[in-house]
Amino acid sequence: MNRVLSVETSRSGALATEFITKRLCCSCILTAAFLAMLGGYFLGEFTAKRAENRSRANYIEIMKKIGTVSEIFRATFQNKCDFSNSTTDSFQNNNIFLDELVTCFKNG
Repeated sequence: MNRVLSVETSRSGALATEFITKRLCCSCILTAAFLAMLGGYFLGEFTAKRAENRSRANYIEIMKKIGTVSEIFRATFQNKCDFSNSTTDSFQNNNIFLDELVTCFKNG
């Protein structure tokens, strides 16, 4: 091993094939490792964006369902409960709507 990787062997033409083979092997391993790291980074970035898009779609779907329920309850309890303060634009306003709905059910 020492004979193959020494400077004298690399300059002589007798064992140049062994030196180039080990050098080529190391280069191939390092290139494959770099490509694996690069591919892992891009795969991780892709899956993170995909998960973010899925969670955003789920959030929008839930907001639409809460808005629909909000409109149904407003139409049902318009005389007994006051839903004028809550709108379906944000999550905080939907929480306010749900709190008002709970108090409306408690009052009968």
